[in-house]
Amino acid sequence: MKIPFVDFTLYSEAVKSYIPPSDSNETLVSSDHVLLTSSRSSTISPFMIGRTISVHNGKLNKRIKVQDNMLGFKLGAFILTKKIRQVYS
Repeated sequence: MKIPFVDFTLYSEAVKSYIPPSDSNETLVSSDHVLLTSSRSSTISPFMIGRTISVHNGKLNKRIKVQDNMLGFKLGAFILTKKIRQVYS
C-alpha cells in the first residue's frame, strides 16, 4: 500500500496554522487562514478537513473548502484547468 502524498510546504503551513483544542466546542483551525499551494497531486488528509485551500490551476488560484467526503481524493480533482465551453450544433 502506498503512502498518500502531501506536499511538504502544504503540510508545514497547516501545522503552523493549527490552533490547539479548547474546553468548548470551537473550531480547531483558524477560519480566516487560507493555505496556498500549487501541488494538485497532494492527497486530501484528515488534517485538511474544514480548511480553505487555494490551489493554483495554471492561471489563477482557486479556493476550495475541504469537506469530509473529499478525504482521499487529490486536490486537482476539484480544480478545473480548462474552460467548459458549450458547443452549438
